[in-house]
Amino acid sequence: MITLKMLRPNNHSSPSGRLKTLKREIATSRIDANDTAWFICDRDDWNREQFLCVQAWVDSNPAQNRWILSSPNFEYWLKLHFDSSADAKIFFDRYDKHVKPTDFSYDQIVRACKKARTLRAHASSLFEQDGTEMFLFVEFLAEKFKLEDDFKRADFAKIKNAPTRKSAKERYNPRKRSGARQAINGEVIHDARGGAIRGMKRSSVSANTAPTPSAGVGRFA
Repeated sequence: MITLKMLRPNNHSSPSGRLKTLKREIATSRIDANDTAWFICDRDDWNREQFLCVQAWVDSNPAQNRWILSSPNFEYWLKLHFDSSADAKIFFDRYDKHVKPTDFSYDQIVRACKKARTLRAHASSLFEQDGTEMFLFVEFLAEKFKLEDDFKRADFAKIKNAPTRKSAKERYNPRKRSGARQAINGEVIHDARGGAIRGMKRSSVSANTAPTPSAGVGRFA
C-alpha cells in the first residue's frame, strides 16, 4: 500500500522550515526500512546554500530520503504536459494552484516524464537552469502501481488502455470526469504540489528497487 500525506509547513516556507515539518512527521509516524520519505519543493527564490540542509538529510540515508526539486517552480512540470502553447494557455487561464484528477490524460503524464527526464539530463544545475525532477516521483509510483512499462515505452500512441486524447476544451470541462488512470495520476500531481510529502510504501518491494534520484548531482554544480 502507498500512503500520500500532504504536510503543511506552518508558515515556515523556507527549505529548512519545510524539512523540519517532514522530520517531525517521520519521528511521530511508524516508518520502517521499507518506507520512503520524499521532500518535494520548488526552487523559487531560494539559493543553493539554503538547500544544503536538504541535501545533508538525503545523504544521511539515501535509501529512504528522497528530494525532488522543480526549477523555478512546480508549474514548470505542469507545462511539460502540453504539446502546444494554446493548450497550455487554456489550462493556466483557469489554474488556481490545484490540479484535478481529470486535468491530464495518462499519455500526457507519460510524455511529460519523458520530456522532464531529457531536459534534466542536459541541465548542469537546477539553480541556474529550468528543470524538474518530478518524473522520478511519478515513475516511482508507476512502478508500485505496476505501470512502469508504459513509462519506458517509446511508442506512446500505443499505450495500453490509455484514455482517448481530447481537445483542451473537452479535457478541462469539469463535468466530464472519467478514467481510473487519470484519477490515479491526477491525485499524485495534486498531492505533490507545494511542500514536503511523505510517500510510504507498504509492500514486499524493497526500497532499493525504486528509481534512484540524482542525489544532488547537477543541483549544486
